[in-house]
Amino acid sequence: MIRYLYLSAIFFSSVVFIFQSEALKLSQYITSENYKIDVDWNRYNLNIKGFIPMEEEMVGLERKQLRTNTKEKILSQATSFFEDFNVDSDNKIRDLLKVNRTFSMEYSLFLEDLRISSLFFKHNGIETNMSIPLRGERGLLKRIPLPWGEEEYNILKEEQYIGEGYSQKKANGEFFRSLAPVNYSGLLVNASDLNVKKALAPRIYSQDGRLIYGPEFISRVAGTQRGIVSYVSSFNDREVLNRLGKNYLLTSALATRGKFRTDLVISLEDTARLFDSSISATNLLKCRVVILTSAGSANP
Repeated sequence: MIRYLYLSAIFFSSVVFIFQSEALKLSQYITSENYKIDVDWNRYNLNIKGFIPMEEEMVGLERKQLRTNTKEKILSQATSFFEDFNVDSDNKIRDLLKVNRTFSMEYSLFLEDLRISSLFFKHNGIETNMSIPLRGERGLLKRIPLPWGEEEYNILKEEQYIGEGYSQKKANGEFFRSLAPVNYSGLLVNASDLNVKKALAPRIYSQDGRLIYGPEFISRVAGTQRGIVSYVSSFNDREVLNRLGKNYLLTSALATRGKFRTDLVISLEDTARLFDSSISATNLLKCRVVILTSAGSANP
C-alpha cells in the first residue's frame, strides 16, 4: 500500500487535479469505461484504445477538465496492466517493484513520461488511443534491471567444430565447401505447439540445460533498441524476414522452462548447428531471434 501511494504521488505530480466539487460534477457524465489493451511484439508497442461514454453534451470548460481526468484514467489502466507484465521466467513487473527500489523510481518516471496519442470528443463520449513504447530510448525495457552482456559465447576454432559439416575432409586436408557449417542469419524457434508465455526477456536453453540465448549475451544497447526477441504467429509474418534474414535456422522448441513458461528448450543437434559457425553466433548478438507462437497465444 505504501509503495502504491509512493508511485502514485510521483506519477501524478505533473497532472492538474480537478477540484473536488468539479470532480463530482464531472462524474455524472461518465457512465462506464471500455478499454482494449494489446501488445504489438513486432514494433514493441503496447496499444491502448479506450472509450468513455457520456450521458450529455459537455460545455467548453468541463471538456477541458474531462480531458485531464480521462488522461489519468487511461494511464491508470496502463499501470495496472504493466504490473502483470512478464519480464522473464521468474518475474513480473510487480515482483521487481517489490525488491528493487531503483527500478521503482525508474518505473515511476516511465509512467510519468507517457502521453496519450489522440483524444477525440464524440457526441456520446470520448475516444482515446495511446501507444506506449517497450523498446528504444523511452521504452520500458531500457529501465528494467537485466544482466546485459555478462556472458560471452565461446567461439570455436575450425578443428573444434562439432557438426556434421566437418566430419569429412579432402585428401589435402581442406574441407569440402558443401560440408562447411552454415552461416545462419538468425534463429526461428517454433513453439506453436507449446503454451509459451510472452515476455520482455525470454531465454533459450539447449537440451542439456545450457543457456544459449538471453540478455546475458546481448549488449544493453542492442537489447533495448531492438528487443530481445520478436513473437509471430505465422511463418509468413514479415518480421521473420525483417529480423532474421533469408538464411535462418528453423528449430522446434522441445519444452518451456521457468515459473511463467517464457523460456524455451531446443535440441542438442540444433544447438550444435547454431554454434558451428562464429558468424551464426555473432548474429544472435544482434537479437536476430524470433519465436513462433500459436495464433491464440495470449499476451502477458
